[in-house]
Amino acid sequence: MKKGLLSLLLLAVSSLSFAQSGDLTIPGERWQTTFNKYICNNVVTNAATPTEFARINVQFGTVTTDYTLDNGLMKATFEENGKVCNYSAILLADNTLSTIKLITSKAYAVNADTECTEGQKIIDDAFKGPNKYLYYGHPHNLAVMVPVADAANICPGQSTMGVNFVLTGKLD
Repeated sequence: MKKGLLSLLLLAVSSLSFAQSGDLTIPGERWQTTFNKYICNNVVTNAATPTEFARINVQFGTVTTDYTLDNGLMKATFEENGKVCNYSAILLADNTLSTIKLITSKAYAVNADTECTEGQKIIDDAFKGPNKYLYYGHPHNLAVMVPVADAANICPGQSTMGVNFVLTGKLD
């Protein structure tokens, strides 16, 4: 049943994304989180920006979810060839396993002056998953634990780092 609903969602998203040049969308967005820092596993202190994200100046923005909390839409920006690219991705959570994975993504240049494929691949590779996620604290935090090349240097003994988002509210 869940796979059937996911297929319908992907078909709807695919149709919408080809019909417009903007970001991907998901129906029924209800909750919004905003990026606030990188973390090391369960340590909730600020960690350095991973090299691959710093190199393309990734600026994570928000993750919105539907009422099930299974379907998420992540938005970010990055730079490629000195130009700004918008990035959006549909993520699917498995709340039983506490994992999240990338379903599809889209990147495009704000001024249509670069391809945005290199940066899209970097972010896609980090989020393709399935990646563990941490859900903790008050206000609620969502940290997607992504594999990054210098995780062990920033977070000793770790192969992943958390891209941490904090709940900012319910959408109307």
